[in-house]
Amino acid sequence: MARSLGVNLGWAHDPPGASIEIGFPAAPSSPVRGTVRVAPAVLIQLIEGSVLDLPGVVGLRHHARGDPANHDRRTADGEGPTSRRFERSGVSVRISGNRIDADLSIAVEPGFNIKTIGQEIQRRVSTAASRMLGLTVGEVNVYVAEIDTPERNDSHT
Repeated sequence: MARSLGVNLGWAHDPPGASIEIGFPAAPSSPVRGTVRVAPAVLIQLIEGSVLDLPGVVGLRHHARGDPANHDRRTADGEGPTSRRFERSGVSVRISGNRIDADLSIAVEPGFNIKTIGQEIQRRVSTAASRMLGLTVGEVNVYVAEIDTPERNDSHT
């Protein structure tokens, strides 16, 4: 009989069973049982941290369909009973089982190659989510919302 540990992506105030389990098997010899709970905000922070230190990325921006209140939001996704979407700032993540899809809206500095930045963001997000949480990353979509300079960006925050 295989036991499993799980990563549970849900809200701390959700009733039992209302959040999403992302399971992975425990070591066969391990007497440990239980669940690791990870707030969706942590996943979004992980993605933000993977992106914001990339040269050429000035910051995250709200996408037209993003949440104008700048806080986490859970929405029904319509792709199945275990699929949920979480949004904050310029990051939107859809979680379905052990798979995530991420949409990021960014501002880039003038003179940087947008294609190269987009590909590096895709690589970084995929690596971070798979290494730290054991998730499969299906899609990482990057939307360049504007070209901006760090100096101008600092004056708008």
